Amino acid sequence: MLDLEQKRRVRFTQLEAEAQERLRTIYHLTSAQAALNIARTGYIWSNDADGCANFSLNRDLKLHYTAEPEVTLKFKFHGDVQLREQEVDYTGYTPNTLNLHMIAWPKVYGMDGVRVAIARVAAGTTVHLECVDFKLTPAFIEKCKTDPAAELLLRRLRRQLALGRMIKVPSTPQERLDIEARSTVDAVPEPSLVKKLWGRVTGRAAT
Repeated sequence: MLDLEQKRRVRFTQLEAEAQERLRTIYHLTSAQAALNIARTGYIWSNDADGCANFSLNRDLKLHYTAEPEVTLKFKFHGDVQLREQEVDYTGYTPNTLNLHMIAWPKVYGMDGVRVAIARVAAGTTVHLECVDFKLTPAFIEKCKTDPAAELLLRRLRRQLALGRMIKVPSTPQERLDIEARSTVDAVPEPSLVKKLWGRVTGRAAT
C-alpha cells in the first residue's frame, strides 16, 4: 500500500535556504583532549559498526558523547544532506554526505515541526566537513582556572582551530588505527632548543 505520509515528506533541497543553513550546522560534544586530537589530526569517527561520525543539532545536548563533555565543537557541512528515517541501521552511507535521522519531518519548507534524532557524517568523507568554532562547558572553564594541564589543552586547541579546520572521517578500521598511532607519536612534545643544548653538554637525552 502506498504510504501517503512518506510520499509527502519534504526533501532537504526543498527546504528554505535558512532552514538548510541551520541543518548544516552540527555539534560534537567531547573531552578537551579528544577535541584537540580531532583538531590536530583532522579526523573524527565513532565506535559504531560503520565508523560514521555522530553529531547533534543542539550544542548543549548530551546524548551523543563518548567522553566527559568539556568542549562543544561546532561544524558546518557544505555538501550533500540527506533526511532519513529515525532508526539507524549502521550499514553506512555514501561518502561525503551528512545524514539527518528524523524524529519528526518538516511539514512545510521551514523548520516548523523538525526534530532530528542524530546527525551522522559518512565514513570515507574527505570533503565538506569544517570545524568552525568551539565552546567550553562551564565546568571546564572553571577547571582551566586552577589546572595548568587543562589550561595548556585550551591554548593548544585555540591555536589549532584559530582559522577553522577541514575534518575527514576515515573509511576503514585500519585507517582509524593508523591515525591513532600517528596521533600518539605527534602528541610527544619536541624538546626545546635549550633542553637540546643542555642535553649535548651533559650527555643526557633531552626530554
